Amino acid sequence: MTSLVAGLVGCGVGDATAPPGRPSRPRPPAPPGEVDPVGDLTGLDAATRRCFTDRSGFEPLPPAAAGSWRVLRPEPAQDVAQYLATRPNVPAPPRDRIVLMPLGHFPFDVIADEGFVGLVRAPELLAVARFVEATFGLATEVLPAAPLPEELPTRVHRRARQTSALALIEHVGARLPAQAYGVLALVTVDLFVWPEQQFAFGYSTFTERIGVAGFARFDPSYHGGPAPADLAGTVLRRSLRVVAHEVAHLFGLAHCQYYRCLCNGVADLAELDALPPWLCPVCLCKLQRATGLDPIVQHRAVLRAFEALDLFDEAGWMRDRLARIGAAA
Repeated sequence: MTSLVAGLVGCGVGDATAPPGRPSRPRPPAPPGEVDPVGDLTGLDAATRRCFTDRSGFEPLPPAAAGSWRVLRPEPAQDVAQYLATRPNVPAPPRDRIVLMPLGHFPFDVIADEGFVGLVRAPELLAVARFVEATFGLATEVLPAAPLPEELPTRVHRRARQTSALALIEHVGARLPAQAYGVLALVTVDLFVWPEQQFAFGYSTFTERIGVAGFARFDPSYHGGPAPADLAGTVLRRSLRVVAHEVAHLFGLAHCQYYRCLCNGVADLAELDALPPWLCPVCLCKLQRATGLDPIVQHRAVLRAFEALDLFDEAGWMRDRLARIGAAA
């Protein structure tokens, strides 16, 4: 791989952060003398501009905590102009859909190797695809599950075998479907990218439109932890966040440094659980400027996806968001 890559890579243990939806003091558009990260919105209609200039309900990123992604892997901020300067790939026929490629056993798998046994759970993949389609405004399909290639390089870390995410990306890249704007492999094995890290939730390329997301760590019992009161809901929420985050990288979006956002970097499960399942106004503006997506249509589609998945808190937040920008559903 010669292009830049990014992903949700577990590097250590960080502090838990505030849950999405918590009331917070919004960051207003930049004051005079400062450059607003969304840049020039000339040419957009008033309703669309409000989606990017109204930041109410979005919490600015707090100072980075010890062990958090931003401490372990510092990255520069990427505003909308910088994003567009990378000339991100734009969906167009025949490459006009997102393809999810499951490799392994879904929705349940048992990983047993050298004295380690872990149970892996995944939600219904069609539900994940519906959320991805709503978030990015692009048709999303799920391929039939195929076996995980046995020849991929692995390592044993803390008694658990992990598969190389980079090798998986190479494998998927050789099988990129003709109709795919981007393809994301979904696997039930634990992942790693760099030798020094503990694990990776996923990894994606910015320009080659290929990524991988691993479901191994979403069920706490995988490493013998206690099951949460709502195990199915926990696995679903973690799955949606990781898959959509990796798809955002397929569109060239870097980790967000402005607000609590689906595109924030994540170092551990605590940071993952604090990740909101929606794009902040800056990252949504990037997507709109690159693809022409209608942000109000997107908000309404995401709301319907939350409702269909019985994610009531998330649906309530999106309903409030639509009301704040004058587009109540």
